[in-house]
Amino acid sequence: MNDTMARVYSIDNRVEIQLYPLDVFLRTQAGAAALRGQGPALPSEAMELLGLLDGTRDVGELEHKLAHLAPQRVCKVLRALLGARLARAATLAELGGINVDFEAFFGRTAC
Repeated sequence: MNDTMARVYSIDNRVEIQLYPLDVFLRTQAGAAALRGQGPALPSEAMELLGLLDGTRDVGELEHKLAHLAPQRVCKVLRALLGARLARAATLAELGGINVDFEAFFGRTAC
């Protein structure tokens, strides 16, 4: 991630990475503070997504939970949360190791 990027939430200030349906993310300490109202003011869709980032749901599940948002919008908001360092990717240790359904992984496209 580019360290010169402003660490504020903006839909235009986002990390440009591929997000795959089985990628799992969680909120950072700054993200948890934002949920408690101790951080930057966030749009409702960002707060809703941030609340779901607990390291147990993958991107596909997040898209399903947020069915009122287009999948591309979920990815765009997630990238903005990553860019603002309010969210981060879960590590393999946090996920409990590798448990990948390769057929499902390769059968879906990135957003």
